[in-house]
Amino acid sequence: MAARSKDPLTAATTSVLKPALAEHGFRRHTGRCFVRYQRPVAQFLDIQLSSWGSKDFAINYFILPLFPQRAFIGSNFAGRFPRGKSGDGWWPAKDHARADSSMEEVVEKFHSFAIPIYDASATIDGLIRSLKPMTVSGNSHILRDYAFSMIYAGDTSKGLGEMDGARNAFQKALGEMSSRDWCAAAVRECDRLAEACAAGEQAALFEQWIERSEGTLKLQEKAKANKTLHPTAGNAPV
Repeated sequence: MAARSKDPLTAATTSVLKPALAEHGFRRHTGRCFVRYQRPVAQFLDIQLSSWGSKDFAINYFILPLFPQRAFIGSNFAGRFPRGKSGDGWWPAKDHARADSSMEEVVEKFHSFAIPIYDASATIDGLIRSLKPMTVSGNSHILRDYAFSMIYAGDTSKGLGEMDGARNAFQKALGEMSSRDWCAAAVRECDRLAEACAAGEQAALFEQWIERSEGTLKLQEKAKANKTLHPTAGNAPV
């Protein structure tokens, strides 16, 4: 049996959390980040260390379609594992005993709290259903991901209508502060997809965005494994 890491959190992550995540298809992406990827939906679980040097840690989740092209792991479909009565859960990991105990609690929370969220949004249709109630917030990124996902899934007409709302939200934010380059980029992405739909070329554009996102986020190997397990994965019905 291999010796455990001298770092308590690393040791607990490897011996307690990693096997539990693997049972549900999650694989280590980086040292403290795991991913489950069923093209085009990527689901991440990230371990965040306290910036105050306390050795405490939190668990964050991020769920996103890989379109438009993604430059980093981040999404507005995201959150943090709760602990007790707090929605902002933090666990101690000062020594191996506390780290192991904390990670066992995290695994319980993974099953009771996170798996229902992950499983409900694992496919493109599930992602659309999960995003729909979030659109009432008016969040431009949620509106964009919801609309783009609908178009990817083949509901082009309705998706384009939803995309108008997302584009307007980005345009409004840009009008309020012209230095918001991310808003200008989002408007251009909406326009580009609208043009692709008009030309019947949306499938090619989605494929380009997904492949580039897989490269940027280093998901190429996960994509190959996914296609082996699901030969039709990535074939958007558009």
